[in-house]
Amino acid sequence: VLGSGVTYFLMRKSIAFNITESIIDNLIQQGFLRSKKDKNGEVEIIKEGKDITIVSYGSTLKIVSTVAFELEKVGIKCEVIDIQTLIPFDQSKKIRGSLSKTNRLLIVDEDVPGGGSSYILQELLKKQNIYNLLDSAPELLTAKEHRPPYAEDGDYFSKPSKEDVFEKIISIM
Repeated sequence: VLGSGVTYFLMRKSIAFNITESIIDNLIQQGFLRSKKDKNGEVEIIKEGKDITIVSYGSTLKIVSTVAFELEKVGIKCEVIDIQTLIPFDQSKKIRGSLSKTNRLLIVDEDVPGGGSSYILQELLKKQNIYNLLDSAPELLTAKEHRPPYAEDGDYFSKPSKEDVFEKIISIM
């Protein structure tokens, strides 16, 4: 899912290259672009749960959502949150509200260690003061430390996979 800055850029380019509005609407409906109605700084709770809060966005969100439904089969109910934008970040503090219920946090990010996941954790610790809500240390699951991969095979071996997410959540529980 692309943020509003990228969406604006693509809209401008679509005009320059004569791409029809229906193609842009189709991309919005499929979740690849955001519409103007989406509010920056507002997170979306994709799935309700009570055992662990999983925060993600972008290409890892679908993986996280899939794993969350699989974990229900073994009795773990995950709350999945799509942060949608990094700046501004969770203006309504829904993630804090989720953590007051689950008391466990996993941040899953397609970026390398020290990237977006570190920023998310910093925002949660410093601005939302979540530390006292946690029963265990917050965990980060990120891409591997190397150059960007190419194609699906590269994504599979670099970015967190379904298996990585599943194993990490089991280890936290």
